[in-house]
Amino acid sequence: MSGYETTLAEHEDLLRRYDRLYVLASAERGVVPEPRLRQLLERELEGFQRFLLAHMRAEEEGGYFPEVAQRRPTLTPKLSTLKEDHGRIRRELELLLSQARETPPLADLTRSIKKVLHHVRAHEHAETALLQRVFTNDLGAGD
Repeated sequence: MSGYETTLAEHEDLLRRYDRLYVLASAERGVVPEPRLRQLLERELEGFQRFLLAHMRAEEEGGYFPEVAQRRPTLTPKLSTLKEDHGRIRRELELLLSQARETPPLADLTRSIKKVLHHVRAHEHAETALLQRVFTNDLGAGD
């Protein structure tokens, strides 16, 4: 599997984790007792954070960032923006986990989770668009 294919597979895994966390954050109240829901949210959030941090570190250090910079130096500013976004997402997740452990009102917690997930989803979309731009070429061969 190429680096591009590996990155896309990781993005798919990340989206599955995203979906699990989003479904829990969107669960109708009373379906799962609140203490259990809080426990599930915190556990999923911790797992999501671990996976996402490792994923972002891999992208920056040995993943597609260096390859994009080499293939398309004009996209270096876009890579810098994405890397800065990684830092923002890291901070948001740390704050969110800290908040989750302080047991805020459940509605506040789920709203915060959805906000961070929305940011992550937009970031992943931007990365996927960049990857497709760099690694898929339409040569116009008429096939």
